Amino acid sequence: MSKGTIPGNPAIHSLFQHPDAVQSFYLGTDGGLFVTRDAGITWQVMPVIPDKSPQPACKSVTADTWNPLLLYAGFTGHGVFGSTNAGATWVSLSGNLDPAATTKSSVEDIIAHPSRPDLLFAVVSAIGAVRSTDGGSSWLTLTGQFDPGATTIERMIVHPENPELCCIGTGGGDIYRT
Repeated sequence: MSKGTIPGNPAIHSLFQHPDAVQSFYLGTDGGLFVTRDAGITWQVMPVIPDKSPQPACKSVTADTWNPLLLYAGFTGHGVFGSTNAGATWVSLSGNLDPAATTKSSVEDIIAHPSRPDLLFAVVSAIGAVRSTDGGSSWLTLTGQFDPGATTIERMIVHPENPELCCIGTGGGDIYRT
C-alpha cells in the first residue's frame, strides 16, 4: 500500500473512487474537497466555493451512476454543490434549503440514487434528511432535526430499487428505517 499526503493533513470524512476513472479519487476533508488522478500519489484541493480560502469542510462526495461526470459534494456552512464536468466547475444545488439553517450546518451525507436520474438524498445536520427529485433544484424535508443538542442524523442509505425504503443512522448510535 502506498501513501500519498493530503496538504495540511486534514481529517478525512468521505472517500469516493470515480467509476469511470479508476485512478481518480475524491476526498471530503476538513480542508475542503481534494482530488487525485494518480491513485493517491498526489492530491490537489478543488476550489468548489469561490473566494473561500481555505475551502470549508467537505463532509460528503459522490457521483451520479447515470452520468459519472456529474459529481455532488456537501460542505459545512455552504450546502450542496454539483459539477457536470467531473469537478472542473461547480454550482450551488442548495435550492430551497433554508439558508439560515444551511449556514449553521453541514451536509453529512449525499446519495445519488442508482435507479433514477435526478433523485438525490442528503443529510443536513441542522435540517435532517432531505430529498430532491430534480437534481438539487428543490428539496423536500423527509425528517426533522432529531435533537440539536445531542443526536443528529449522520448517515443515510437508500434501497437501490425502491427509493421509499431508507435507513438513517444518528450520532447517538440509533438506526431508523422508513
